[in-house]
Amino acid sequence: MSNEIPNPTAYTQPSVTLIITTYELAEDANNNPIWKATVTHVFSGETIERVYQISEAHKVTDQFYKASFEGRFPYKDRVIILKNSEFEIMKT
Repeated sequence: MSNEIPNPTAYTQPSVTLIITTYELAEDANNNPIWKATVTHVFSGETIERVYQISEAHKVTDQFYKASFEGRFPYKDRVIILKNSEFEIMKT
């Protein structure tokens, strides 16, 4: 068995995509509170169940993503207040 990693040239897009955007509590130019989009995660898979599994697994490897569901992320000398959009599922 070879230890060489194959290098395919074809790319495919699975038929189901889950999209979720995380917003950070911020202030506009007039110091009014706003939800400011910070990051959007996109997970792809063959089934709805699979994209939710990938989302759950991502919470293990991405502390910010996990914290976005808890609403708070400690960062340096402050706490960032977070809010997520609803999950959006797209099928092709």
